[in-house]
Amino acid sequence: MRKTLRTILGILSATVLLSGCVKELNLHDTTADPNYEPNKVSTYYLWRVMQIDDVNVNGIDIRPHFDWFDTFSLELRRKDGKISGIKMVNGDIPHNAYGFDLPTSEVECYFDNSVQPNAIRRKSDDQIIAVFRKGVICMEFGLDCKTVSYRYMFSGKND
Repeated sequence: MRKTLRTILGILSATVLLSGCVKELNLHDTTADPNYEPNKVSTYYLWRVMQIDDVNVNGIDIRPHFDWFDTFSLELRRKDGKISGIKMVNGDIPHNAYGFDLPTSEVECYFDNSVQPNAIRRKSDDQIIAVFRKGVICMEFGLDCKTVSYRYMFSGKND
């Protein structure tokens, strides 16, 4: 009887603890939207900037500590319902995270769903610009320190 009671209490405790950890992101498939347009430019802004290291393997959000992250934006162009171009505006951010010079205009790209996670690649050289992780656009990079990496995570504002 006590063993059964302990098991039930253990399950209830785990349920309560885990339910507090879940955060709904309200991500949805934009093609299900009745106002979906196959030829459109969507603008995305930094939602989180995760700093990842050996101690913080899931990352720490550093975005709230630096105002310049508010000035970064990413635009995705859809043509005939497919991603066809990308434009990045670095704003006031004092570093370039991409390993290539940011173009001043839109770059042709395509959506690669043959890899996991799915990626957005530049057409000119197939370089991965961003990936989709759990429905969120992510750009991963490192700066001068080899033990610390960063991940830009974007939220969308469809204009």
